[in-house]
Amino acid sequence: MNLRLILAGILWLGLASCGAVPAKPNLKHIHILYPAGSPRAIQLAATDLQQDLAVVPGAEVTVSPQPDTAADLTIIIGQRELLAAHPLLNEHSRSVLQHISGARGGVMHQQPGTTPLIMLAGADVQGTQYSVYDFSQQFLGADPLAYWTGSKAAPVPFSSLLTLTTQQIAPPVVPLLVYFENDVDELANFRGNSLQYDWQSFTAMIDSLVRLRYNGIELFDMLGRIEFYQRPEYTARYPDYQLDTAYLQRMVDYIHDKGMLLQIDMMMGRQLGSLPEEAANCWSSHKDEWLSTWRYYLQHTPIKHADIFALRPRHQIWDWAYQSSCGEDKAEVFNQVYAALGQLIDQYKPGATKVCTCYHDGMALFNGKFNPPKDFIVAWSDDGWGDFAELPASSKGHAMGTYVHAGFWLNHDVADPYPQRIEEVMRRMYQQHQADRYMMVNGQTFRPFLLNIEAYAEAARLGSAFNGEQFYQQWLSRYFGDAAAPHAQQALQQLHLAHNGHTGYVEILWQIKVLHGFLANQPVQQPGRHHFEVTAAHILPWLEATQPRIQALQLGQQYAIQGQKLLQRNNVFYYDHIQLPLQLYLDLLQYNQLLLQLAQLKIQAPADWFKALGQGLLQQAQQQLTTLYQRRLQGDEDPRWAGWYHPDNRRPNNGFPAEADLAAIAKAMQQASSK
Repeated sequence: MNLRLILAGILWLGLASCGAVPAKPNLKHIHILYPAGSPRAIQLAATDLQQDLAVVPGAEVTVSPQPDTAADLTIIIGQRELLAAHPLLNEHSRSVLQHISGARGGVMHQQPGTTPLIMLAGADVQGTQYSVYDFSQQFLGADPLAYWTGSKAAPVPFSSLLTLTTQQIAPPVVPLLVYFENDVDELANFRGNSLQYDWQSFTAMIDSLVRLRYNGIELFDMLGRIEFYQRPEYTARYPDYQLDTAYLQRMVDYIHDKGMLLQIDMMMGRQLGSLPEEAANCWSSHKDEWLSTWRYYLQHTPIKHADIFALRPRHQIWDWAYQSSCGEDKAEVFNQVYAALGQLIDQYKPGATKVCTCYHDGMALFNGKFNPPKDFIVAWSDDGWGDFAELPASSKGHAMGTYVHAGFWLNHDVADPYPQRIEEVMRRMYQQHQADRYMMVNGQTFRPFLLNIEAYAEAARLGSAFNGEQFYQQWLSRYFGDAAAPHAQQALQQLHLAHNGHTGYVEILWQIKVLHGFLANQPVQQPGRHHFEVTAAHILPWLEATQPRIQALQLGQQYAIQGQKLLQRNNVFYYDHIQLPLQLYLDLLQYNQLLLQLAQLKIQAPADWFKALGQGLLQQAQQQLTTLYQRRLQGDEDPRWAGWYHPDNRRPNNGFPAEADLAAIAKAMQQASSK
């Protein structure tokens, strides 16, 4: 008999006599451990990690402050001070803890031993969060924007987790990265009550921001901004608007639970309590009313829970320049205002951070005689499009930061992607103006502006080392694969080109509104201002400007189609985030172009514009308006976002074209023909 068969038989008999050796089970027990007494933000990070680990096939994942000796892998997370003496860590791991580089720094480390142990630690809460969420992104494929993109991580074998080698996580170059919650109508109207975030959307936004290293958020719209209850465009649409202060407090609590700082702009046009218009126009005569309103905020509203207090040297109710009704010097007014507010904050919130947001005319004021107290960080404001129209002549001894826009109210519906501009401009602000102590990013309705929102986060993390082109390529490859990414980038670059000259979707809506007035012989009202009669002089600068934008978007569509054919994943997100914005902007511009052609005809041939050629253009405009509405109502392919682009949900600034506008033009043409 063959010797091999004899030996195999002996081995089989031996195994049979002592019971068969079971195959190692597929189930892997992963235990996430955080020390007792850990802050709420660390506990929530542990829960997030548990959910991220669902991509490990067959894994059973538990979370608690207590060790589990049955675990195949323990992941211990926490702050350095709470881990330093932990019995599960050996001397080597404790020494690794000591090398964490400063506040907000972290480390990912695998401790050698018979039972695998991974340590995700930080110098503080935020450093710990960075280590946890970086681990999730690197080793589990977790998308920090998954709720918004719909992307799903691929399965990750258990063994991949054990390839971790020690990684020190450097603190962000910019220590305070604040998200500005502003102009949020679509997101706030998306589900539930009008002008109020639904809980799922709000918490998903906070969760994504934390993963991107935003460590603060300014609540603005959700404090009941004055437009919501006083501007006619809003009161007509939302006559019963009422701020829910209990819900606001719930949002504040979640912000703090996730480890974020709460920032509040102390302007006083709030439904929480507003300064009277008369008092807002004259500080010197109404100082006590200003101070009493701030005291009310700091004592009796959720504003008292803020960690960062900001103020703009502008009108304290409306977002426009302060124009004194009592002959004051504006710089001297705000020298006194900031000193008085600073004293109140020191009284009610000692140790809070203070920010002077030099928005719009505030920059010229600071470059002049305006001198806020030195403990205010000065946030220099961009032009809304990622660049700075004015630069600080001097820091005047202040810590300097920036207020920048991932999205702007003039391109509110469709994003203008510009990571290369972010690199160039922010490097200049860091190197030439030392504006690296603070950054506030306006993200508008969040979802359409994801690319720029993350690009600014990376620019804050890396400082001058941020590479916009590299980020662009990696971001698109992450979602769509290496083959499709270059074409997606070319498509978005054409979308960016279509915004040339600071012209976006909402600016085109304004042009359309003016054109409607011109063609219908009707005055036009700018939001918050007076009516005016439209003349040819308003129209002439636009006549040649729209066609190049149309051509850029049409070329962008060709690139987008090429990329769509090469997609490796996330087909739906590709349509929603790459193809649809191009088409939405193109629809509007094509409608605008037809009106421009009709207006040019009226200007050049006032005696004939209403005849056959004009009637033909009007008919084309009616057809294009139908297409425009159909596209917005159809919206995204992802059914989760059904209704996002419905015209009734959008911010009402500059209005939206309607059949009634074209009917008014038709009436004007009829009247002209009868003369």
